[in-house]
Amino acid sequence: MKRINVTDTENWVGWFDMDAAEEIASYKEGDPYVDGKILYVTKKGKLVVHEWNNYSPHEVYRYASSEAEIAEILSRDCTDGAYEEWLVKILGKYEL
Repeated sequence: MKRINVTDTENWVGWFDMDAAEEIASYKEGDPYVDGKILYVTKKGKLVVHEWNNYSPHEVYRYASSEAEIAEILSRDCTDGAYEEWLVKILGKYEL
């Protein structure tokens, strides 16, 4: 088990098992890659965003904050443009 702490802006709010989590979508920006986000779903069905930046020594794991944020991650990962269907499926199945 790989325990990952989840925070809000500054405080610890929980944790999840990375080994049991599933990566749903991700994107990277910059050339070379400077920052990005990865959307995970935990074993208990909660959506977690891993946010990173090469200029910051800290990686952030936090619960997804909104449907708009999830849509942003999905749309940047989706190559065929049909992310709306994917979004509806995810929001209907997992806890925000």
